[in-house]
Amino acid sequence: HESAFVRTCAALALGRRGDAAVAAFLDDADPVLAADAARAIHDDWMIPEALPALAARLGKHRDHEPFTRRALNANHRLGTPETAARVVAFVAAGKASNALLDAGLEALQHWTEPGKLDLVTGQYRPLDPRDPAVLAEVLKPHLDALLTAKLATVRSTAMELGTELKIPIANETLLAVFENREAGGALRATALRSLAAQGADGLDELVFRALDDPHEVVKIAALERLAESNPDKASKEIV
Repeated sequence: HESAFVRTCAALALGRRGDAAVAAFLDDADPVLAADAARAIHDDWMIPEALPALAARLGKHRDHEPFTRRALNANHRLGTPETAARVVAFVAAGKASNALLDAGLEALQHWTEPGKLDLVTGQYRPLDPRDPAVLAEVLKPHLDALLTAKLATVRSTAMELGTELKIPIANETLLAVFENREAGGALRATALRSLAAQGADGLDELVFRALDDPHEVVKIAALERLAESNPDKASKEIV
């Protein structure tokens, strides 16, 4: 119908009835109306039959925060390999606002061990634990891009997930993270430890450079490595 008022009334009526047909309004040109449909599907008692339709609309009305938060959470709640890949791709694209990218990261952080409270509404909606291998598989192709993303929280969360899920990270990517002075000390220290664990070429030079790093956590990571390879030198550095 051409009237936004009529379409809104129809969407609200379907939502109150718990009718999955309200999903048709997710594609409405008006993002406010589409968000009303998303709320009807996602909030309160939820309409489970329409949740896959909401999840599939991730990226539509991307800049409308209420809509996108619910689309992200619909993917999180469904918890399939397809929905995991959808959330990872959304974050890796880096086109959404920082707040929505952070919402996507939150969904990924809680993917394998979901909390008992809904990530959007705060309602008690517990989910069962999930196989970490599923998230690892879909995260792997995007990890390099995530580790070198512009947003600091994307970089740090990607490193946390990669380490937690034991995903091999290319030495070239780890080196790029370590060399990026804007990456933050904790992230660069983790990259150095990973380079050490993988026996990267030129490691000794990196360690000696890291000993003069302005970030204490990077210096500590360098000393840990030096204590293994050259205990006498490490003792002198500590003194």
